[in-house]
Amino acid sequence: MGGGGVIGMPDAQADVAGRMVRTWPCLVREEVHLWRAPLDLGQPCLARLREVLPAEERALALTLRFQWDRDRFVATRGWLRLLLGRYLGAPPGGLRFVVQANGKPALAEPAIDVRFNVALAGPVALMAVAEGREVGVGVEPIPESTLGLEASRAGPRRPPPDPGTRTVLEDRARRGAYQRARGRVPSAGDRRRPAWPPASGGDQEPAGWSFHPVDAGPGYAGALALEGVVRLVRHLDCDPRWLDGRLPG
Repeated sequence: MGGGGVIGMPDAQADVAGRMVRTWPCLVREEVHLWRAPLDLGQPCLARLREVLPAEERALALTLRFQWDRDRFVATRGWLRLLLGRYLGAPPGGLRFVVQANGKPALAEPAIDVRFNVALAGPVALMAVAEGREVGVGVEPIPESTLGLEASRAGPRRPPPDPGTRTVLEDRARRGAYQRARGRVPSAGDRRRPAWPPASGGDQEPAGWSFHPVDAGPGYAGALALEGVVRLVRHLDCDPRWLDGRLPG
């Protein structure tokens, strides 16, 4: 995965505490962990992730039409269970989830107040994990038409959109992240109209929330919405080698 580090730390420290995990990070209330999980995996890795899914989730994957969609579903659910199980010190396959009244998924009776949100950016799942605060991830695809004719020639290394377009897309991602944190998955139309509550003053961001940019990968703009303010947002990568039983200590 690409380079990165920790928001709120000098570059030298960020390099040490970068995305590739050597020691499992301790989740504290003053931090939020944002994981990037690869979804396009080989069949051996997918088989290991499928093993941690309960029967109902494996059955749900089979209802999807396309094989790539089924594989990404398995990878997303499997990575999420592995991460949450590690934080809670619980078997990933034994975790139970509930859907809250606002429609947001949550852990059922967790040992600690761990909350999460997941958004997909093509071949990558972005998974935010926090303790004792709501969190949401917003992702907005960058239309190829905004990249100009060079986009078709550049292949996967597409040029960035113009600054005006980037600003609009980042704003939509922030609004989407806020709506997801509050338990409502926004439609494309929702992200184009004011999402902040009336008390916040129209287009002003709501009081009591903080927003952070997210590296969502090529072709996407991303944002993280957090209830309150945190000291650090750690950007971390899931490593497929963990699926061979080599989880960090």
